[in-house]
Amino acid sequence: MSTIELRYTIVNALLLNKPDVNAQDLQGNTPLHFVVAPGRVELVRPVIDQGCNVRIANLEGRTSLHLAAMLYKTIPPIILPWLLEAHAKINVQDQAEQTPLHLATVAKQTEAIKVLGKHGARQDILDNDGKTVLMTAFPLNLFQDFEDIFQGSALSASLFKSIEAGAVESIGRLMEKMDRDSWPPMDESGYTPFYVAAKSGKPAGIARVIQKANEPGFDPQSILVPKAVPTALSIAANGGLDIVKAIMENVRPETRQKLLKQADHVGKPALFWWLHKQAVFSHLVDLGADMRTTGRDGNNLLHVAAEFSYKVKFVTEKIETILGLLVLKDMLGETNKDGRTPREVAERGRNPKKVEFLDAVMRRLDMLDSRE
Repeated sequence: MSTIELRYTIVNALLLNKPDVNAQDLQGNTPLHFVVAPGRVELVRPVIDQGCNVRIANLEGRTSLHLAAMLYKTIPPIILPWLLEAHAKINVQDQAEQTPLHLATVAKQTEAIKVLGKHGARQDILDNDGKTVLMTAFPLNLFQDFEDIFQGSALSASLFKSIEAGAVESIGRLMEKMDRDSWPPMDESGYTPFYVAAKSGKPAGIARVIQKANEPGFDPQSILVPKAVPTALSIAANGGLDIVKAIMENVRPETRQKLLKQADHVGKPALFWWLHKQAVFSHLVDLGADMRTTGRDGNNLLHVAAEFSYKVKFVTEKIETILGLLVLKDMLGETNKDGRTPREVAERGRNPKKVEFLDAVMRRLDMLDSRE
């Protein structure tokens, strides 16, 4: 009798006494863990047939399916499908929030990846590091092993996370695999990749997204949608000149002009959001942003500067220099939907220094008029 036959006979004899096949040792391992890990194929089926719960996890949170996935090359390949047939939870996460597919990817078990993928293992689940299996696969040169099993939701989830991480190469590869007819995808907040990239403050990331979106098959103006959330330019206000330049230098000229004019979900053009950063404001004006623009509430740039902690002196001087004194005077006299001029907005907001400054500007303009 061979060693395998002897082992099988002994285990069967023990199983006839109906032992507790779900008993766990101090590390939480069941008999199934012990026979799967070394690949005792002749013992796996008898233990399962005796009623061993294939879903029990050890103290690391790993089930026998986790072990079979990460050890696939060193154990008989039939064990993995056996566990799946026995209703092992395919997307169960261990203490590191890694699924069997995560572990198969980390261990470079390419055949296990295919088996799990064909059985519907989700690719969009995040581990403790905030990574999907596709993000894990890319630096390991395993991205191509998902070629026939890519899931749209996983591509989107991986793209958003790669953008947040500034993983430029990963961004490009993921976008290549995405359905261009349904581009751009949206995250749970309704943001597109452009918005997430702009918000992340990573110039290389937003530049890469825009560059790929300019390729055939993508809509080059998709950065303009949707219109129910902040625009890419306004949400980039958390960043600085570098992030704005990355956007404006990579979009097509016709898209650039539309971005400059586009109002956000509260009716504010992008220029309003950049009053607090003079270099960016000036850059947008140089690109053609209209300083005569008004928001949905009827506020012009001077209203906004008078109400918030922006430098009204800077805005006033900018308008005077570029648009001229007549336009400046017109804008100082314009009323918003509440019927208030910029000076009245400053007065209502109890900003005496701004009121004093605007009064001085008006007196100067009146004096110039009287001389004429």
